[in-house]
Amino acid sequence: MLLNFCHPCLRPEISCSTISTEGYDVKNLVNESSQGFLAYACIKPPINIDLTFICNVEISRVIVWPSVGSQKSSGFQLMAKSTTDTGAPYSTLSNAYLSAAQGGVIFYRRDINETLTCVPNGFLQRYIKISDHHAVNKATNLRLCIVKTENSVPAIGRIEVWGRVARCCGRDVIAGVNSLWTQEHSPRIPTIDEIRESPTKKDDHDSLEKSNCAVEVPEDFLDPITYEVMVQPIMLPSGKIIDQLTLERHEQNEALWGRSPSDPFTGIPFGNTCKPIIATSLKARIDKFLIENSNDDNIKKLPRTVGRKISQVCDQLVGVERTVCANSKSTVLKVKSSHTLKRNIPSNLTNSQHKLPVLVMCTKQSLDLTESKRTRLSKTPQRCTVSDDIDIEGDCARNISNEIDGDLELNVKSVLSGLKRFNGPKTREASGVPKGCSCCKSSILYKLPCKHVICRRVLTTVKLPKCQHCGLSYSTRDPIRIHD
Repeated sequence: MLLNFCHPCLRPEISCSTISTEGYDVKNLVNESSQGFLAYACIKPPINIDLTFICNVEISRVIVWPSVGSQKSSGFQLMAKSTTDTGAPYSTLSNAYLSAAQGGVIFYRRDINETLTCVPNGFLQRYIKISDHHAVNKATNLRLCIVKTENSVPAIGRIEVWGRVARCCGRDVIAGVNSLWTQEHSPRIPTIDEIRESPTKKDDHDSLEKSNCAVEVPEDFLDPITYEVMVQPIMLPSGKIIDQLTLERHEQNEALWGRSPSDPFTGIPFGNTCKPIIATSLKARIDKFLIENSNDDNIKKLPRTVGRKISQVCDQLVGVERTVCANSKSTVLKVKSSHTLKRNIPSNLTNSQHKLPVLVMCTKQSLDLTESKRTRLSKTPQRCTVSDDIDIEGDCARNISNEIDGDLELNVKSVLSGLKRFNGPKTREASGVPKGCSCCKSSILYKLPCKHVICRRVLTTVKLPKCQHCGLSYSTRDPIRIHD
């Protein structure tokens, strides 16, 4: 019995002397892949393809399919050796050169008649030299050398090496190789248990196919981008209908590049007259379809189309606009300003359910909120009735504006009070307050909190920090230097 020693069941090993094109590795010749072998685009012949067998092989014939698509090899040299020594030379068995009309080559032994019984049409036939009996009858390695191509890269579509296990191998090796081939190619007789289980498996398979084919989702229910059932269909200005979640993802990706929301298909930005709308009729059809087929397992896995919280698609407001809800039934307060600096109002202004604070714009950024501000803001009414929405909206807006103006004026006055003005009118000193020190005529003078003047010598020598004129006590940081 002849065996194909390039079949994967006989575990052959293969290698190549050059690199291959991606997806067309030389290992495709010894596995079940039909891709074949292609050398890299810049590789030229000669190329060696080496096969290592599981045991010593008595070669009968070698069949080579030289084409992969339009790539074809036209010249071959067949060599073999009977030892696993890497340094041992190969013996040349045959050569073949194909014409354009020939589809392959078959190398066969002249002394075996059965090799001529199966020759593919259009193949070139070449004899195998048997002068080196060991290389032919006890081959452990076979080399196919590509020496010529037809204006293409070296290629091999398929290769088969037919033969028998060599007679020099032991009986256990022969039996093991034959069993590997028999297990792969002989028809397998099913057992009694498999026969009993086969009808059940067939019924399960048929029921599974019926369940898969029972419900077909209409094409217009699917998102053209994600190809999933739409949860909330949205009609775009271009006429296309997509899911709202798909549109939100598209706008998020556009925002990363600083672009405004636009139609995913045309790229035209949305505006007042060109914006997406909800496809209510299609939404109703989708809901009806899901309700009618709600018992199907595949339909149960689909996303829900009702009860979803729709997030805000985009915010195109120029100013700052926030809403405040008081006791879950509040009035919408819209605070808009064109100033450049921002300040946060405390969250105790209202019982807001929003996590974002109300942002108010002002011309001067204060350093901190004083206790008086917090007290005044905390006294703002926190409850609003639905009947007084309009009045409360106006009153609350005016109260917030007045509070901001008052706080701003207070901060400006506190800052300006400590600044010295050089262009303003000179202030008159009190008539009863001396303008110099009574003990000396020093020019280095200091003013105490009581407006009396003291020189540096007295200030540094006095033991008790107390004014000599009025007896008012002061601390060491209170005296202020007087500059003429």
